[in-house]
Amino acid sequence: MQIDLIYPERTKRSRRIEKIGKVLEWLSLATCVICPIVNYYVGGKAWSVVVIWAVYSFWSLILSPDIVERNMISQTAKVIWKASVLLGLIDYCLAPGWADFVIPIIGFSGLLFVAVIYLADYKRQRQNAMPMIWLFIFALAFSIASLLGWLKLNWPMMVLGGISSVLSILGAVAFHSDLALELKKRFHRD
Repeated sequence: MQIDLIYPERTKRSRRIEKIGKVLEWLSLATCVICPIVNYYVGGKAWSVVVIWAVYSFWSLILSPDIVERNMISQTAKVIWKASVLLGLIDYCLAPGWADFVIPIIGFSGLLFVAVIYLADYKRQRQNAMPMIWLFIFALAFSIASLLGWLKLNWPMMVLGGISSVLSILGAVAFHSDLALELKKRFHRD
């Protein structure tokens, strides 16, 4: 019996990259174990929480990226989410007072970027609408929370609410059939 190799042979470069990835994985795990211990014994602010979230973000974005939903919209939404949580943790744990101004700016910039990606290549990107929909929902929720007084209301939050509202309404009107199909696929019953 003749067996044909269907996979390409691994090159030295791919093996080297795999070894570097393994070293980075072990360093990440060691960091996540050592930092809380050091933070506990040194005392002070909970900087180890920020370090653990940053390492987790690095791990999930670089070392172990998505395989199935690896497209520009999904990855951009993931970066926006992880960066916003990291900035919120830095604000809460280390240096309070600025995140309620910076995070909405990142949010509405990300919403505009994702909308441009979606519209620039609509035929191919319409199957990737769900991460964009989640971004719009979270942006609207934060804007409503600021209107109700739960979060600080400032101009970045108002711009975030305005952009998310306008893009959500325009998207629902212009792409209602594609969005309905995407929602059916995502929340179907067997």
